[in-house]
Amino acid sequence: MARFSTTIVTPWHPQDAFEYLADVRNFARWDPGVRMVQARDDQAPGVGATYGVVVKSGPGSMMLRYEVIEFVAPTRIVLRAETRTLCSLDEIRVEPYDDGAQVTYDAELTLRRGGRVAEPLLAVAFRRIGGRAAAGLARALAATVNSSV
Repeated sequence: MARFSTTIVTPWHPQDAFEYLADVRNFARWDPGVRMVQARDDQAPGVGATYGVVVKSGPGSMMLRYEVIEFVAPTRIVLRAETRTLCSLDEIRVEPYDDGAQVTYDAELTLRRGGRVAEPLLAVAFRRIGGRAAAGLARALAATVNSSV
């Protein structure tokens, strides 16, 4: 399993930060690893919402179908994507902090079917990808990164 977690403090009101992040279509605005997000126009953020997320993969790209599996407005959203080869679980938590909000993004990527051998390499790559995403999220929320694990 590869894991990346970051906590960002933003001057945004917690409700505004949550609404921005709960709309998964915004991921393409801050995560340089996301090329495009497709969603139904009539779909509101919440449990059961699905998104086709096109991510960079080597020299090409791949589509991941994310589903919101937990949604506790205005504090928590959990998304899951599964393919034959991997499982991605992303959790976003938003909490009040001083005059703004603290946003924690925690992502786990697990290889399936004999992928354990490649997990050390995946962990290194995932930290690099996560670092770029954290920097993009910090810019989007006009914040600074407090800590990264």
